[in-house]
Amino acid sequence: MKRCTTLCEVYFLLMLADGILTYITISDTTRISNPLIDNLGLGIFAVVIANIIAFIAFAYLSYFLYVKYKTKYIKAESSLEYACGLFYDRTDKPIWLLYKTPKHLSPLIAVFAFMYIYSMLLSKLMLVVEECLLLLGADLSAYNSIFWGRADVAVCFVCAIILMFAWFKTEYKKSADSK
Repeated sequence: MKRCTTLCEVYFLLMLADGILTYITISDTTRISNPLIDNLGLGIFAVVIANIIAFIAFAYLSYFLYVKYKTKYIKAESSLEYACGLFYDRTDKPIWLLYKTPKHLSPLIAVFAFMYIYSMLLSKLMLVVEECLLLLGADLSAYNSIFWGRADVAVCFVCAIILMFAWFKTEYKKSADSK
């Protein structure tokens, strides 16, 4: 529970810092590269609501991952076999991971929670650093040209994929160490 609370506190502080720094560095909404404002034409209120929803999801997923979810102990020879055992109760069909719906949703939610929590922390940290640099007068034109001005999204996507593999490896090691 302590890890869950700490992660929520850190995320809340980063979210608060992001909001305050955005307010300080950007006087009008034309310089905010948020799809809710850019593409949908919604105002800053929609961004606040989206951040509240993201925090609620963050808090719930943190709780699920670190309080509710328990490692499943499966006899497997690799993390791939472990993933098959988690989702299908069989370790001999790794191809099923590509197309078959999992029988057990709990591990699927747990891996998504792991990816979401740490990707969101990284994303918020990147936004806060970017806004601090803007406040100091740094030229971020090269940074803003990466991935249509959303380098944080690109980094978080790559991070989420890496975290997915890391979660399976960690859970497999926990399971293997319990033998």
